[in-house]
Amino acid sequence: MAVRLRFTVLCALWACVALTWQAPAHAHATLIETVPTAGAVLSAAPSELRLRFNEPVSVLVLRLFGPDGRLSDLHDIDARDGLVTTRLAVEPSSGTHVLSYRVTSSDGHPVGGTLTFFVGQPSAAAALPTMDAGNAVSRLSWVTRIVFYLGLFGGIGGVVFHAMFTPADTITRDPATLTALTAGMLSLPVLILLQGLDALNLPLASVGDPEAWRVGWRTSLGTTAWLAALALACGLTARHVASRTLAMIAVALMGTAVAASGHAATAAPEALMRPSVAVHAMALAIWFGGLLPLRHLLRARPDQARLVLPRFSCLIAPVFVVLIGAGGGLAVVQLGEVSALWATDYGNLMVAKLVLVIGIIGVAAWNRWRLTPAMRAAPDAAAPRMARAVLIEIILALIVFGVAAAWRFTPPPRALALSPDLPVTAHIHTDHVMAHLTLTPGRAGANALAIMLQNAQFAPFVAREVTAVLTQPQAGMAPIERKAVRHPNNLWHVTDLPLVVPGHWQVTIEILVTDFELLTLEHTIEVPR
Repeated sequence: MAVRLRFTVLCALWACVALTWQAPAHAHATLIETVPTAGAVLSAAPSELRLRFNEPVSVLVLRLFGPDGRLSDLHDIDARDGLVTTRLAVEPSSGTHVLSYRVTSSDGHPVGGTLTFFVGQPSAAAALPTMDAGNAVSRLSWVTRIVFYLGLFGGIGGVVFHAMFTPADTITRDPATLTALTAGMLSLPVLILLQGLDALNLPLASVGDPEAWRVGWRTSLGTTAWLAALALACGLTARHVASRTLAMIAVALMGTAVAASGHAATAAPEALMRPSVAVHAMALAIWFGGLLPLRHLLRARPDQARLVLPRFSCLIAPVFVVLIGAGGGLAVVQLGEVSALWATDYGNLMVAKLVLVIGIIGVAAWNRWRLTPAMRAAPDAAAPRMARAVLIEIILALIVFGVAAAWRFTPPPRALALSPDLPVTAHIHTDHVMAHLTLTPGRAGANALAIMLQNAQFAPFVAREVTAVLTQPQAGMAPIERKAVRHPNNLWHVTDLPLVVPGHWQVTIEILVTDFELLTLEHTIEVPR
């Protein structure tokens, strides 16, 4: 019987690998070049704008904001091989222009930003309209993903557990498996809607916007949702007719669904990463999915649980090896280097997951080596203790799902490593003087700051001395103060700015006009890792 069970599991894993085998592709989309470059001052208006990414992307939103605040939705767009080109039907007027873009990469992650350029002389750019998905969409998306994982891994895994270990009539008496399957099915439309809102950067109040639904289905998460719906439908049917074949099809479809989108699945080499994600997901379902019905048996049928436990324990040992092996390989690819564990948000989440997994292994080992023998000797007495231990495993696993769901909002280190050094730009406007700031390379570490000064009429502003002061009070760092050096064309430069801590930096530009006049400009810039 044990050989037959292992053969069935291996067949399901192989089916998933065959279904998910893909040609190699790129990783998380990263903007690597813009034409014109950020902060460029152009003598003539451009006829087209270009954004180059490290992988093919789908354009969601492309808008151009002019100096007068007018918004133009750009429709003449060509996107191929990672290059997005938009031709401008109307020649941009003189002043400050802001291109707002929103694209989605092959892993389903929306990537957005702005490109600021100037035609002639910089002007006071109109404030961009606030269209922010905000915390509500992010929080609800995180919760929905946990429910989605519960449905896939708990519901379908529960069906597989019953198909392998219990009599045909037992599965219909297990409410936990039915609840998980139903919750997973109900989470799918919510997940798609939230994906669309996030992709378009819309608030939760836009739930009735049909464009959000359409865009959500167009992303790679739409493929995951369709496959997940088929997997859950097969699981519900297998539960009703007690079919082992349908249960195996359900778990294979489930692995394929998980591998259809996400950061890990689209890493290079994709032909290896997608099957690894699928195998990891299937092993997780076989382990976690067995906990829900096992706890039900321990509470309702201790005598039957006593018969099931030895076989389930024998199967879970190799499943854990597959689960940890595939997960470890994915972690190595995503992290890139050990220092990413403590130097990135993604790595911090990975550490939290590893701690939880160690706790789960500890509880599982206690169950197998201490409580399983007790169940053989006295099932009625040992069953409550094991049910409590299994509940602890379930709770820890749900917390792991929460950590995994948070990865949706955190690009992996291997994607961040692809990011080029794009400068950070800022424009400060007052009634008397304006300053255009360009911070290069625009990430944590050594930086240089270029400052262009103009008066209210956009003519060069003459200053005797310029000083840049950068502070980050929340990091407990002393202010970094540097005298700027005058260069031709009314530019001032600071070449030694050790911005070693990422985050929000307060920039103060002190402009000495005369011995008795000092102007101060302030702005906050975001310095990424």
